[in-house]
Order: sequence, then structure tokens, then C-alpha cells
Amino acid sequence: MVGDAACFLDPIFSGGATIAMATGKHAADTVDRMISAPDSEVDLSSEYGNFLKTGYDTYARLIYSHYKHKYNIMPTLAELGVELHDGNLDENKALIRLMCGDFWSQDNMVGELLRKHSDFDTFAPFPRVHQCPFYGAGA
Repeated sequence: MVGDAACFLDPIFSGGATIAMATGKHAADTVDRMISAPDSEVDLSSEYGNFLKTGYDTYARLIYSHYKHKYNIMPTLAELGVELHDGNLDENKALIRLMCGDFWSQDNMVGELLRKHSDFDTFAPFPRVHQCPFYGAGA
């Protein structure tokens, strides 16, 4: 399953379109690899599932943090130690990237902080896949 067929989270945030495209491409690549190496089907299927969960879990955390304080993400970010202001471009950039679909990057400090927030766990523990299809390492 890919996109909203796999997991639908929120009609307001547009990250679902990003996840649909990313998981669709990743699923197609996975099926191609399965056809080429049928003996690796179980491992490839598991890796795809972890990719999908990483994206949706991070996206869900962004949504949960937005709704937690009545449609205001700022208190949740403050709880995590994120301070957004004119002088802190790295944290501002990280939040904007996260809102634009940076759901897989290990380099996004806001995403990483949200992933540590156990109140927002969506799935049982799983190995995260940090292969952001949109942002390269250090971008």
C-alpha cells in the first residue's frame, strides 16, 4: 500500500501528497528489486514497510504537535526546546523543511526532536529508514 491507501492522517496538511509520491516511487522500486531478487522479498518488504512508517510517523508527529495546543505548534516546539525567532535560522529552516515533507531526514533537528516525543508514537517500535527522497544529507 502507498499514500493515503496505507495511512490517512489529516485533510488540512498537504504532506500526504508528498508521502503518496515518495511511497509510490519507493514501492515501485521495491517491487522491481523483488522481481530481480525473489529470495530477498521478505527483507525488501520489511524495508519498504519501515520507509512508509518512518514517513507517516514523522508526519503524524508534526500534525499531533499542531493540534495538541489548539492549532498552535509553538508550545509543543517550546516543550522540545525549539525556539523559533529571527536569529535562529537553523531551527526555522528545519521546521519549514519538515512542513514541506522532510519526513525521512535524520539531519532535520525538529523532526528528530519530534521523533523522541513518546506521546506521539503512531506505530510500535520499528527501525527507521533515513533515506529522504527530497533532501540530501546536510541540505
